[in-house]
Amino acid sequence: MFLGAQHTGGVGSTVHYASPRLLRDAPQQMHSIANNFNMLISDLLASRRDDAVKLSTELRQQKEENRDISACVNSLEHTLIEKEALLNMYKEKLGMLKST
Repeated sequence: MFLGAQHTGGVGSTVHYASPRLLRDAPQQMHSIANNFNMLISDLLASRRDDAVKLSTELRQQKEENRDISACVNSLEHTLIEKEALLNMYKEKLGMLKST
C-alpha cells in the first residue's frame, strides 16, 4: 500500500507512507513512485503560484491602464468644457445665443 498527501495550501514537502511489504518487495519501484508523486505535487504547487503571479501582474497592468484612461477622459472633458465656453462666447458675439 502507498499513500501520499499534500495539503492544498502547503508549501513543504509531501507526506507519504509505504507499507513494509511494498518496501520489501519492490524498493526501487517504491522509491520511483514516491519521487514521481513528489514531483507531481511540486509541479502543481508551482503552477498555482505561477497563475497567481500572472493574474496579479495582469491586474496591476489593468489598473494602470484604467488610471491612464481616466486621466485621458478627464482631460477630454476639460477640453470639451473649454470648447463649449468658446463656442457660446462666439454665439453671443454673433447674436445667436441670448446672454444671461
